[in-house]
Amino acid sequence: MTTDAESRYDVALSFAGAQRVYVALVAERLRSRGVRVFYDEFYATAMIGQELISYLQQVYSHQSKAVAAFISADWVQKPYTTHERETALAYALLHTDRTARPYLLPFRFDDTPVPGLQPTVAYHDLRTLRPGELWWRLDRACKRPQDAADFLFQVLADHGHVPPRQEPTDVGVTVRFVWVSDREGQQSVEVVPADALEDGECEIDGIRYLLVPEELGALVAPREPVPVFLREDYQAHRQEVVAPLPDSAAETAVVDRVRTKVRQLVDLDIARGAVPIGPTFTRTLPTPHGLAVVGTCIVARLR
Repeated sequence: MTTDAESRYDVALSFAGAQRVYVALVAERLRSRGVRVFYDEFYATAMIGQELISYLQQVYSHQSKAVAAFISADWVQKPYTTHERETALAYALLHTDRTARPYLLPFRFDDTPVPGLQPTVAYHDLRTLRPGELWWRLDRACKRPQDAADFLFQVLADHGHVPPRQEPTDVGVTVRFVWVSDREGQQSVEVVPADALEDGECEIDGIRYLLVPEELGALVAPREPVPVFLREDYQAHRQEVVAPLPDSAAETAVVDRVRTKVRQLVDLDIARGAVPIGPTFTRTLPTPHGLAVVGTCIVARLR
């Protein structure tokens, strides 16, 4: 049996593609707290060309100290998540002392029965709020990914898998969408650093604005581009452009083309009353069809 010191990952995340956006934010939060987390997109380059049945069997057994399963109807039905589940359950049966730390940590989006997992096993309900937690989306009643990640981190710390009290790092400046009114009474949506708000006022480009008291907006961190509702008619969206990268010599030209295309899309949103949350980011990422340049900008636009 592999010891904790020999494990490559503190935790491996198992989830269905339908919940990828949510789990991606959980993974980012854990990584920012120093957790060695297996989330497939973090290791896309290492996985290229691998025989995935064997590769994942190692990840969801002796290479990880624990497996966090994000359970849903899709997760129970999909072939790869079935393989991950059966691997983790078999490893737990053969290598885990039932009186010691549990290996499979269930997080539930719904009540779908899980083959091989007893219904009496305690789980973390992503639909039930704990003190201080907020809903993630108004149209998807589950807690925020960062709250789920912080709970999972505490479980890992309690089990001795990670050192306690590791605070998030490099999470960027938290901003708040606010409705403001200028001296002429004109109202608009603005994006303001949360720590810049004071006594019902804020300063934007050297001009003082009053906050509209009935709508103070919602918090969002730049590294967490989740849908954030400002009012009933506003919602945050991701504008993204992907372009293939044939070779490294073409990267500069492709990046410029992607940035231009993203700006065009954002400009169209702005013309319809949208508010850009931040700048355009470009990344070079591996895809099943080769390297590609991905450009992203988050905007809040009318639904």
